[in-house]
Amino acid sequence: MSGITSQFSAAEPGLGYIFQSRYALLRMFDLPEDGEVYIERNDDVEFVAADGQVSLGSLKHKAKGESLSDLSVDFWKSVRVWVSYYKSSGRSGSNARFILYSTASVSPCSFLQHFVGAGGSSEFRATGAASALASSVSKDIDKVKADLEGLTTVEAQDFYGRITISPSTPRIDDIPALIDQRLRTTRKEDREALFSRLEGWWSDLVILVLTGKAGPSIKVQEVSDKLVLLAEQFRADNLPIDFQNKKPGDIDPSNDKRTFVIQLHALNLSEKRIQHAIID
Repeated sequence: MSGITSQFSAAEPGLGYIFQSRYALLRMFDLPEDGEVYIERNDDVEFVAADGQVSLGSLKHKAKGESLSDLSVDFWKSVRVWVSYYKSSGRSGSNARFILYSTASVSPCSFLQHFVGAGGSSEFRATGAASALASSVSKDIDKVKADLEGLTTVEAQDFYGRITISPSTPRIDDIPALIDQRLRTTRKEDREALFSRLEGWWSDLVILVLTGKAGPSIKVQEVSDKLVLLAEQFRADNLPIDFQNKKPGDIDPSNDKRTFVIQLHALNLSEKRIQHAIID
């Protein structure tokens, strides 16, 4: 039965949630230290700059080879989240921007290409979106249509002008190598262990935030400070003790011929004390 995947498997959604946390950690290396990040507040990840600029990020970890097309649910569900925030934060007076991070590519024939990079004009984006929505018969997308109907033509153009799609985002198993490149002040042979400690701390912190025991945000400075503390452990004169609770095998005080063991026997110490000395 090994290798058979149940139809009830939640592996892919589970991977998506882990991806959100790991990708957020990667982004922390590229953000100004005076910024902060919210997890699962107004979107999957929310980046807030010191000047109040807000970037809502939807993160989608897709199967290899997938692409976004005009009516991709991933895009339109994100639009529904974003337009709700756009309306509640002042519409054209909002300071928010919206980003879809997806491991999928964007179909070259889709109007979504105009959301990649500088993309097309706000007017062109709004026109393409309206055309795509008009061709949809999906009930899920009908909900998005209803939410968008409350926007004026100018507001719709302003709203779509704030959206960026970041296609072919690094996959979850590519992220450790990208973080490794950002740890150049640590020796190459120590970076894997450093990343493991950093991610362990980060995962615990995210759990505390989501359970309301910390936060509500995570400061970029917190990550910088933790990284400094962890990196200190890997200085040449201060390597971490990873085996302090481990014991060597085959401890035999009676037959150990090393000089210090013979000297301890000469002092008539107990077998137990000699054994502890060997372990130490």
